[in-house]
Amino acid sequence: ALTGTSSSPVPNKPSVLWSHTVGKKIVSSPVISRGMVVIGGSGVFALSVSNGKRLWSFPSSNSFDAPPLIHDGAVYIGDIAGTFYSFDLAGGAVRWKYTTDEQFAGSANAVPGKGLIVAGCYDNRLYAFDARGNVAWKFETDNYINGSAAVSEDRIVFGGCDGILHALSFSGEKRAAIEVESYIPSSPAVISARAYTGNYGGYFI
Repeated sequence: ALTGTSSSPVPNKPSVLWSHTVGKKIVSSPVISRGMVVIGGSGVFALSVSNGKRLWSFPSSNSFDAPPLIHDGAVYIGDIAGTFYSFDLAGGAVRWKYTTDEQFAGSANAVPGKGLIVAGCYDNRLYAFDARGNVAWKFETDNYINGSAAVSEDRIVFGGCDGILHALSFSGEKRAAIEVESYIPSSPAVISARAYTGNYGGYFI
């Protein structure tokens, strides 16, 4: 996940096929699976890819700015109030939720073969949730975690506003901490045992 590559073709002349209102503003990015597009806004919305018809929604007074993660028939996403949710993809029922004191700005990611979902939070922690929403472990940094964690064959890699590119084992143990001199607001891409990211200092690393 988060390899920075895609095999999907792009149309030569893109055009608007449909539109759907999901709130006053949209910061979240859409994710597509099983003929559905899921996006955050003033709640969480699942729409038909073909015609934009609303299939289910979870209205909320709190905005969902983070992109959703779709994994094994579930949607994972956190809101700006600090609650992280798991929804059933097919019908939108809340499977579980976990509340922190700060917002979730980046997408979650799945750890293959471990049954874990990892998500960074503005409380400076990277959380690892199990299938029931229990916290399997959490890793504390020195500042906000704004982007998403990338997951490779045996590492979880993420940056934060502490100016460090972190690498953890799947059990949450620190494997590396590389100082990059400035905030890392984005999500790293990992491929062929290498991580790529940018920082607020204007460097691509």
